[in-house]
Amino acid sequence: MRFMVMGKRWTLVWVAKGASFVARRVGGKEQRMSKTDDGMTEAPWFKNKRVFLRHGLRGKRRLETAIHEFTHAADWSKDEEWVSHFGRDLANFLYTLGVRFTEESDIGLKDKPAKPGPDKPGKPDTLEG
Repeated sequence: MRFMVMGKRWTLVWVAKGASFVARRVGGKEQRMSKTDDGMTEAPWFKNKRVFLRHGLRGKRRLETAIHEFTHAADWSKDEEWVSHFGRDLANFLYTLGVRFTEESDIGLKDKPAKPGPDKPGKPDTLEG
């Protein structure tokens, strides 16, 4: 799934439960998503930049993780503490207002992650460990 943040195009990649991987280097440091991370966002200056979300997240945790990673994409300069605090507060606020995922929006829950490889038309981008 592709989406826009602050005028930049991003790709959402679903990552299988228990999978870990190294994305790309930022300033000589590897961006790594561990087996326990719920999400990760690549640096906004990369071509073909990606946001990774853990397959199978549900409820408020899924909402908070999506907001957290979207916030990194929107403003890379914010530190992890600020992004975490903002993501948690906005998720709680939206959840209190009744925001929930519907069955139709649960592509990350219904679709099984595929083996890594080229994008297939009509299928979500996924990574499996």
